Amino acid sequence: MHLKRAYLLVACCLFLSGISYGQFVNPCDSATPTFYVDLTGNPNGSAYFGPVKRAGLCCGVTSPDRCILVIITLDSNTVGLRFNIASGAVPPGALFYQIGCGPQTKVGDYYCLSGAGPHAITFCKPGNNQNGYSITAVSRLVTPDSLRVNLGCSIDLNTIGFREDTSLQWNDITSGTKEYNKFLSCTTSCDTVSFTPDSTAPAFIDYEVCGYLYDTACIGTTARVCKTIRVYVDRLRDTVTIAQCENIPYYLPDSTLADSSGEYLTKIRSTQGCDSFITTYLTINPTKITYDTILICDYDSALVNTNWYYSTQTIVDSFNTYLGCDSVVITDLTISTSTISYDTIVACDSVLINSNWYSSNQSIVDTIQTYLGCDSVVFTVLTINNSNVTYNMFVACDSALVNTNWYYASQTVVDSFYTYLGCDSVEITTLTINNSIITYDTVVSCDSALVNSNWYYATQSVVDSFYTYLGC
Repeated sequence: MHLKRAYLLVACCLFLSGISYGQFVNPCDSATPTFYVDLTGNPNGSAYFGPVKRAGLCCGVTSPDRCILVIITLDSNTVGLRFNIASGAVPPGALFYQIGCGPQTKVGDYYCLSGAGPHAITFCKPGNNQNGYSITAVSRLVTPDSLRVNLGCSIDLNTIGFREDTSLQWNDITSGTKEYNKFLSCTTSCDTVSFTPDSTAPAFIDYEVCGYLYDTACIGTTARVCKTIRVYVDRLRDTVTIAQCENIPYYLPDSTLADSSGEYLTKIRSTQGCDSFITTYLTINPTKITYDTILICDYDSALVNTNWYYSTQTIVDSFNTYLGCDSVVITDLTISTSTISYDTIVACDSVLINSNWYSSNQSIVDTIQTYLGCDSVVFTVLTINNSNVTYNMFVACDSALVNTNWYYASQTVVDSFYTYLGCDSVEITTLTINNSIITYDTVVSCDSALVNSNWYYATQSVVDSFYTYLGC
């Protein structure tokens, strides 16, 4: 809507008779009430001043006339003005005002002029009524030929000079169906409308604004006037090419995380509220991760990627690849020493040492790997003690005690004992059991009898023992 501003006026009596103000000379004497009005930026603006009693003389008038003086600066688009009595009793008779002591113009009629001024307006009339006064400026018809706006933003389509009534109409003449009237905030009775396009808007739209003008006297026409304003709709677009490493997150302009190579179209809103489209061509370069295992034996340090290390640890080194991304090398470093062990083994007859059988005294050197993969040297002093085997022949009568055991029949008896060296001592006994012979005999004799070389004189049982040829 067109802005009509009432400017604050400072009313005072200035005694400026004959003093130059800007490019004009004050046409009034020092007793004349003088007002200053500045309508710069308000080509259709208006101002009110007073109430005040007229006094003093201007432009050569004589008593009983009394005058007021208004020094006014106009907007460059103002083509005329109208002076009116706004309050108080209207003086009788014909009422006229002058601009620059020029021709008399009837109070309430338009006066056409050009230039911002300042201009001197005088009003003289007999009597000293206390009146308030108003000045209304009339602008030329001003419309822009074209305007530009970013998609999603708003812009005002300003006109000056149209009457703000129902005759003032806005219409889209590009679509042929008035479809794009939807982008206007107002289409009737508005000399200023807001234009806000959305994504359906074409590259430009022509709007026709038609209406009657405020003043026909200065403008020179009484017909309804139409003007065309072209509005260009710019879509803000930008292209960004990004090469990013995969271990570094990349966020698009709308704060969306992008984690793969591709083309991304992002719509964002600027601080002015406009749409902006950014096409991002994103390339995600891989980060190379290499795993390595190093075993160092018999040393107390290791050189890994130009650095020395003195203990078992996991080392993470980062390098830049030709694409500028990290190449991470993760090294499991083990620093270990070979071990030497000394062992003494005493065995009987033979022994199995580290998968090998040994049957004689000797020193054995074996090299094996530890669980860490380093050498473990074992020195073994081996002593082989042989087992003893003893063969015995034993003959007994009826039974025999052999190594704490009784036997009653001929047989081979095998007994094992530990020697003082802890080995088996085997004793093999061939045992022969010869049985005793018992013979029963009956002898009848008179007086005496000779039995087995012995004389017996009484009846009795005689037991005689003899050794057989087997010794029983």
